[in-house]
Amino acid sequence: MTKRILADTCIWIEYFRTTSSLSEELRKLIREDRIVTTGLVILELLHGVKTSESKKLIKDAMLALAFLETTLDSWIMAGDTGYTFRRKGITLPATDLLLAAVAKVNNCSIFTIDSHFKVIPNIDLYSMS
Repeated sequence: MTKRILADTCIWIEYFRTTSSLSEELRKLIREDRIVTTGLVILELLHGVKTSESKKLIKDAMLALAFLETTLDSWIMAGDTGYTFRRKGITLPATDLLLAAVAKVNNCSIFTIDSHFKVIPNIDLYSMS
């Protein structure tokens, strides 16, 4: 089975706003049925929406994808990872820590352009071929 990919909010923003190589890659992965989502991504997208038409488009797109629940293990893993980095003087956004944990728990790659994910250990980052 091909590994599933959790697309970060920044990738979805590219997808909905542009016709860049990132949006084309996401389009390809959607056609291949490899993209999954989670509540955090849906929240971030809907939180930033400006029109009711955009809101409907986003909801329809998200409802068409497999959904990953945020489990207690994900919350604890995100908190532990954040704790470890804070002890090193590095503060990472809680949202990125949680998305990374959801991906780890579900054995998914993360499709992102956010550099925060590069420092989180044991994350499988999706790279465009």
